[in-house]
Amino acid sequence: MTFFSHWIILEPKLKPVSLSQRGLDMFNSKSLVLWAALALFVVSPLFAQTEGGPTELLVNGGFEAADLSDWNGAGAGGAGSATIGAPGIGAQSGSNAVKLELFPGVAEVRQIMPCAPGDVINMQGYMMSEVALPPAFETFGLLKVVFRDAMGADILVDTINIGGQNPSFPGVESAPFLNETNTPGAWVFTEAEGVAPAGAVEVLLLALNVDFGAAVEPIWFDNISVTKNGGSILLNGDFESGLDDWIDIHAGGSPFTLGSPPFGVTEGSQAVEFAAGTTTLALDQSFPANPGDEYAMSVDMLTVFGLPAGDSFGLCKIVFRDAMGADLQVPVENVIAGQAADDDGDPMTPAPFPGIESPFLDDSSTIAAWQTGNLAQGIAPAGTVEVLFLVLNVDFAGGTNPIWFDNTSAQLISEGKGCLIGDLNGDGMVNLLDVQGFVDAITSGTFSCEADIDENGVVNLLDVEPFVALLGG
Repeated sequence: MTFFSHWIILEPKLKPVSLSQRGLDMFNSKSLVLWAALALFVVSPLFAQTEGGPTELLVNGGFEAADLSDWNGAGAGGAGSATIGAPGIGAQSGSNAVKLELFPGVAEVRQIMPCAPGDVINMQGYMMSEVALPPAFETFGLLKVVFRDAMGADILVDTINIGGQNPSFPGVESAPFLNETNTPGAWVFTEAEGVAPAGAVEVLLLALNVDFGAAVEPIWFDNISVTKNGGSILLNGDFESGLDDWIDIHAGGSPFTLGSPPFGVTEGSQAVEFAAGTTTLALDQSFPANPGDEYAMSVDMLTVFGLPAGDSFGLCKIVFRDAMGADLQVPVENVIAGQAADDDGDPMTPAPFPGIESPFLDDSSTIAAWQTGNLAQGIAPAGTVEVLFLVLNVDFAGGTNPIWFDNTSAQLISEGKGCLIGDLNGDGMVNLLDVQGFVDAITSGTFSCEADIDENGVVNLLDVEPFVALLGG
């Protein structure tokens, strides 16, 4: 049974892989031989041009082009409010990012593209401020997805999978915002996702710096991506058909109640309450999956009476399994949003109950108010053949502490995103431009799934021969 004990929030980062001193000496003595072997293919016309990942809808989402000709900055921001460059700590990816600044006002860049009702638009990227933003929520950064009708009017979004909406200004606003709670000089991942409502004919994709503080407060944006998919892969994620399509992994009893709490539901006409006490209640759905697939899951949760301090909390969770049905460890760098279970804080130590978990509903959460858009997101590790999506009430604090769940959603964001074997420079192809990145990975002892050519979980000299073969097609 999938379970967990201790939890920490892990930012996406690379995991070091120890190479023996003998292995390093071996590499040092044979580095020229490695380069010579790779150089044999320089004049070969047979290099693999392996395409990977989804078709990106944005143009110049990483701002590597020298100008903003693909972006329209003439909205609320006006001319001169967007500048290509790099902050002092460097871009989040590549060499450039975009700086938005306008005081007082709203600086923005946008792209517009056609859409149709039912399209699921996912927008994600990174934001950063080099200085602390002012309090009182007067200055903040976000991404936003706005759907418009044929008359150019903004439309309220009925179904929001990730993020939120201000009805006075319709559109899906990303979560989290960049504001006074964030650490200066640290890139923050943010994401918005919603379903195009009836009447939608186009979608606006915006990066925004809303600045009504005391002075000009620039915000940087980078590595913005937008994809379109066919919606949630979960069946009956809003529980309108009872518990159909869900598997109950709780042993015995009837701990699930369908209905509506006193404060209403967030989707449809009913939600599900988990209540048993001194146990873990879970519903799940599972689907075939492949290594490198990127998945996101979100859920809305509510406590009517409050939860006690201790081991009583609600969440959603993504678990990847191998062909033997074993839960797979998720490398730290594969976690995009949410948190990964880890027993002692050392990412090199296997987690006892692997998976990617959303933020919790716990004793610190607001009582009698839905906590919406709780997100878990990450990339399937090597060996994955199945993915499980779970909603859970972990209740070991004493007594019975019910939690309501509604509007559960899961998406396949992309197939193979972030793990195209051999694609060390991240351009979606495997060719000579990846050689330097591969050599750097070997010499530094830094793990990445792209450099783990033989897919054994370790980056070392055993990956050299298959990398050369990969280049040769």
